[in-house]
Amino acid sequence: MCIISGQKMPQKSITKTHAKSKKCEVKFQEINRHYIQMNKNERKENTDIVFSVLKELINIMRRNDKLFDSLRPNLDFLGSYFDGLRVGKPTEYDINIILKFPVNYGKIKLDASNSPHDYTKHKYKVHTKSSGPANTITIIKGNNDIIDIDLVPTFTFVLPTVPIDSNVDFIKVKSSNIFRYFVVPKPNVDDYNWRLSFPFQERQLLNNRNNLKSTIKLIKHFRDVQGFTQLSSYFIKTLFLWECASNDESYWTKHSLYFLVFNMLKKLRDRLNHHCIKNIWCPSHNVLEKIKPETCENWHNRMCRIIEDIENGCHKNPDVILKYFCKKY
Repeated sequence: MCIISGQKMPQKSITKTHAKSKKCEVKFQEINRHYIQMNKNERKENTDIVFSVLKELINIMRRNDKLFDSLRPNLDFLGSYFDGLRVGKPTEYDINIILKFPVNYGKIKLDASNSPHDYTKHKYKVHTKSSGPANTITIIKGNNDIIDIDLVPTFTFVLPTVPIDSNVDFIKVKSSNIFRYFVVPKPNVDDYNWRLSFPFQERQLLNNRNNLKSTIKLIKHFRDVQGFTQLSSYFIKTLFLWECASNDESYWTKHSLYFLVFNMLKKLRDRLNHHCIKNIWCPSHNVLEKIKPETCENWHNRMCRIIEDIENGCHKNPDVILKYFCKKY
């Protein structure tokens, strides 16, 4: 017998609950296997192409621009693909070009108080376009498949150097024992603002947690199927970063994928209801601030209906999960 709130739960009810969970778990594992996981051969081929094209492109840029060459550019492979969180085909990459000032970094003061050419190389065509500080590089493969790369220039700094009047919780950053962080340009009306980025600290929080990455990818897939287009991958990632900070590594191992997906769906629903997901590094910043409250309300109401429908119907027909997680169902 099982004791819940001072009462005994019959063994028959426990068995039914377990059977229901097991059926739902099978469906989520099926979605993960057929809709989420990337083709290994395609992933390797595209990654090799990206590396080779970018290496040659950076060399061309260094030969033709002395200032760029003096900044000793290095590529840092960040973003959802390299974090193992990419959903869909391996056709989009976010890559930082790390630039190093040829100066004494100790003399630099950070202040947060105001806070088109075509190339043909080997067998690939390369097109570029600019959008604010980012350059999107499109690689066209021999079979006309396309790979898009967002290439963003960034500068790296190391603790204890921090900006003046910053609201970032640098105590939390320091507790990761990773002291390097990035300053990334952000487009503004007149000029560029700069934002701080902590990708390596985030990667550490998300590592070595068994079902975590599969759960994130399933929530992102759900977002895509439901058309929540303004709900960026980083907003979803932020929700999970808070959950990782609240639970140890065993949490993501001892619970099933079904439990974790539903738990995070409910947390996302609740955050949309409050129109707020706090930035993990700067809790005074609401990452949802630019999304209209009525949009969040609409998403929240839809998620309430979806969650209720699945919870009420999956014990009889687990395929109800596919209705909300698969476009072609």
